[in-house]
Amino acid sequence: MERALAVTCSSILGLLVVARIGNRRAQLRKKLQQREALVHLDFGNFMGADIGGTLTKIVYFEPFDEPQDDPAAPPSPTAAATEDLTEDEREAREQRAVYRAAATGLKRFITSQTSYGETGRRDDALAIRVESLGGTLHFIQFETARMDGAVRLLVENDLHMAIYRLACTGGGAIKFAAQFEAEAGINIEPTDELAALAKGLDFLLDHARDEVYTYERVDFRTLRGELTTCDQTREGRFPYLVVNIGSGVSILKVLGPTQIERVSGTSLGGGTYFGLCSLLTKCTSFAQLLAMCEHGDPTAVDMTVGDIYGAAGYGRFGLDASTVASSFGKMQRRRGADVTPPREADMARALLVMITQNIGQVAYLNAQVHGIQKIFFVGSFLSRKNTISSQLLAYSMHFWSKGNMSAQFFRHEGYFGSIGSYLSRARAKKPRSGSMDCGSASGGKDAAAAVDGDGEEEEEEKAAEGSQSATGAA
Repeated sequence: MERALAVTCSSILGLLVVARIGNRRAQLRKKLQQREALVHLDFGNFMGADIGGTLTKIVYFEPFDEPQDDPAAPPSPTAAATEDLTEDEREAREQRAVYRAAATGLKRFITSQTSYGETGRRDDALAIRVESLGGTLHFIQFETARMDGAVRLLVENDLHMAIYRLACTGGGAIKFAAQFEAEAGINIEPTDELAALAKGLDFLLDHARDEVYTYERVDFRTLRGELTTCDQTREGRFPYLVVNIGSGVSILKVLGPTQIERVSGTSLGGGTYFGLCSLLTKCTSFAQLLAMCEHGDPTAVDMTVGDIYGAAGYGRFGLDASTVASSFGKMQRRRGADVTPPREADMARALLVMITQNIGQVAYLNAQVHGIQKIFFVGSFLSRKNTISSQLLAYSMHFWSKGNMSAQFFRHEGYFGSIGSYLSRARAKKPRSGSMDCGSASGGKDAAAAVDGDGEEEEEEKAAEGSQSATGAA
């Protein structure tokens, strides 16, 4: 009797769970049907995304003037006239109300805070006011591993009802497309990675003041140098190499706005560093690792030229005693129970130096092969907190080239793809009388050129056609 009662209770519980799941799915289907009717109202027009293997980067465009929900729609009826509406008109009015509520909630969610969950961050200092677009660009990023939670957050708060299509680049544009459509009714529109990156980079060079910088007179022992802004005018801008450091590394040769070619790369990138540090340390985020590195001593684990040749170094080849001869070379001697293990901070710093120097060497050799002296290092790996890698790259480029090359960096590193994706759907606005784009080094482009790249968008797509996607780029 007790067994039969238990089976009956279990069956009833199972039926309730199934009914609850079915009810949730029915509610989602109803919401998605409502959303389908709102294709002309799309908050996705104000956004662009780049979903990489490690980080997801999002650009949100906040207009100076609130856009009309539907310019083609007739004025909303007064309460007295509501009873005269047809069923279709009432339904359309309800649908617009749904969109307005979702759009207002999404905008408030983005702009009212700078942290989202455990890894989501918006950097106010990076916001750019762009007159030719008629608004401000905001920049957000979070770990791609949290994508399930991000989609769930949108749906549970009905924020997905404001987005119908989202322009997106990166591997995640393919990987997560089905999930976005099935769970949130959001259609991902993939944009070519190379074209999006080049469009975003060129846009920042034209519209962001003091965007490009480098480090001069870097001391290798302390990795401290002088930050200097670089010329970013159009004159003499090309050619250049773009070293995109994400989960892996891609190297692009850019001869002009539409002449882009992926010429090299390496699988040893930011994902490699984060992955190995996850094995060597207890850190759970990239920010924690960078903070730890500030207190690390790489010479505790790296074998230097001084360890081999003494304090004088190897003068014949111009190798200072502090030069790394073998990364983690000292670890071969640390064996046995009585040996003190290295500090996590020392290993994290040494690994950062190893990965960065490898990337720098590959970049320098490619510049030599292609006869190019200007190198832009970009990507989420080079966040503004990762000054160790940036200054090491600046030192290395100057050392290897005997001062003929410089490593240059961007304040908005990592966001080129998301900017390019947003611009692929954006519509420019005529600048206000007497206004100029913020920091436009060339004096500002007209509104159409700010979005369409002087009418070269179609050419960019043709140039990128058939090219390889940036392997491992994040």
